[in-house]
Amino acid sequence: MEKLFRLKTNLFYLLLFISILTYSQDKLCVIETTGNPHIQNKSEYKSINKGDVFNKNLILQLENAEAIKLIDEKGELYQLDAPGSYTLDKVLEHKKINEKASVTKKYFNYLFKKMMNDVEKNSNAGVVYRTKPVGSILQPLANTQIIKEKIYFEWVNDNHINLTLKIIDSKTKKSKEIETNGSFLTLNVDGIFLRKGGNYTWSLSDANHQSDSTNFSILTDIQITNLKQDIKVFKKELINLDFKENEINKLIAEKFTIQY
Repeated sequence: MEKLFRLKTNLFYLLLFISILTYSQDKLCVIETTGNPHIQNKSEYKSINKGDVFNKNLILQLENAEAIKLIDEKGELYQLDAPGSYTLDKVLEHKKINEKASVTKKYFNYLFKKMMNDVEKNSNAGVVYRTKPVGSILQPLANTQIIKEKIYFEWVNDNHINLTLKIIDSKTKKSKEIETNGSFLTLNVDGIFLRKGGNYTWSLSDANHQSDSTNFSILTDIQITNLKQDIKVFKKELINLDFKENEINKLIAEKFTIQY
């Protein structure tokens, strides 16, 4: 029995070792671009942008002043900023080594899975994708945390149709309605209706239809202080990984579900 146990244990570790040796990364997701990098698929050329997938069937083309960052399923980061043509194998030679980037690596692992899931959803055969209808909420999206003294609301309304923006206090059930024909609005955290520690839902409607409602919360000063410590660590790692300021702000907003 003891010999059989040792045999099974040795076999397990052998298979594990083989799987590590034979592991091959066959897909990367784009997380940041500078300029207008292109990919070549046979004779076809097209731009590659954040959220796109790069695989072994494609060739990446970089010109002067162009750069790109990609992530893999383990949360590893790859960075290229020199002109040239790159196959997947060549891209994998440009891993950005930063042993201190533990928070970002964990987040990039999550982001890779999310991006791949989005790509798979959008590539379903027979699905027709249309532009978002009037009144579709852009921000704040569901579960957004507000850490500033102002809240920025944005929605789709290209033709300036008259809409009613409605905000409901989830605790008191009191509401606030604003008539507008615009596509964005900024409101102050006034401490009366919009107050720190409050939770709210908001929606848009016109004469014929109402959008889905979505929720947001306004953090207290203590919650903001605690959150800013986590943001500071995450931001420092992104700076050390050479991310641009605007992309850093986007990644912070995405990771912590805040307006930043």
